[in-house]
Amino acid sequence: MSEELRQFLYPLGIIPALIFGLRYLVQWFSSERAGKSLVMPLFWRLSILGNLLFMIHALIQMQFHVCVVQACSGVISWRNLNLMQPSSKHIKFSTTVKLLIMAASTVVLLFLGSSFLSTSFFSFSSVQWFRSPLSSDQNIHGFWHFVGFLGLVLFNGRFWLQWRNAEKHHRSYLSAGFWWMSVFGSVLCFAYFAVLGDFVNMIGPFFGLVPSIRNLILMRRTEDLKD
Repeated sequence: MSEELRQFLYPLGIIPALIFGLRYLVQWFSSERAGKSLVMPLFWRLSILGNLLFMIHALIQMQFHVCVVQACSGVISWRNLNLMQPSSKHIKFSTTVKLLIMAASTVVLLFLGSSFLSTSFFSFSSVQWFRSPLSSDQNIHGFWHFVGFLGLVLFNGRFWLQWRNAEKHHRSYLSAGFWWMSVFGSVLCFAYFAVLGDFVNMIGPFFGLVPSIRNLILMRRTEDLKD
């Protein structure tokens, strides 16, 4: 795929970013109505849709880390939907792990395949693992890449924490730890992508910050801060 076509398709990433923002707004309004922090199936359905579309966007833009995170997050979202069903329909934990491995492996193969199709022979070194929307003549200080790395670890690691808690308690819920990681991850990611000039990846952290803070307030009010 040509660089010009990738740049033309780049704004399409706004669609999954807005879907991610919508899931938090839906969760926030539902929590306000109930007077406590909660999660509903629609949250995870919107998550799966956003994960799928963002994975496609990341594949087009050649952003491997974004693509693999979205693929794995999609599996976690699906697992949460599964845990909301009667216990008789719950799949085994080992099955979820296998699906995660398959999702990550599929992304790796897709990136390797894109290299194979774009060259006359297969070369691992020719694989483009990350493409920035910035032009090559713009330099970003290493400090901001560290900020971005830390923010991404927090922002994406919250779903791994949530998955651990869901498996432990055999139910889908969003703990205080999830929302704290959302707050700090949102701030750091928004700052990083603002410096990077990546407005698509700025949307998710922007929409998630206020609902995250509000959920923590609701949890404190209902004395539900324990993970």
